[in-house]
Amino acid sequence: MASAPRMVTVLENNTRRLEALEAQALEVFSNKDKATRWMREPNPALGDNRPIDLVATNDGYETVMDVLVRIESGTYS
Repeated sequence: MASAPRMVTVLENNTRRLEALEAQALEVFSNKDKATRWMREPNPALGDNRPIDLVATNDGYETVMDVLVRIESGTYS
């Protein structure tokens, strides 16, 4: 069962990343329903991936966070 602690760590990391992205989306959209919808819909800026599907990796998390920051700053195209 050496992989059980690793699995817990992976799940904890994914949970933390998801919580951070949800908080940032809520800040950007100022509306929980809009933020939730944005997290669950395919996004062209993310290669038509859903933001929620990208939390499993640090790169995916950083990419989604970058898009949210660009939306917030008005530089999203």
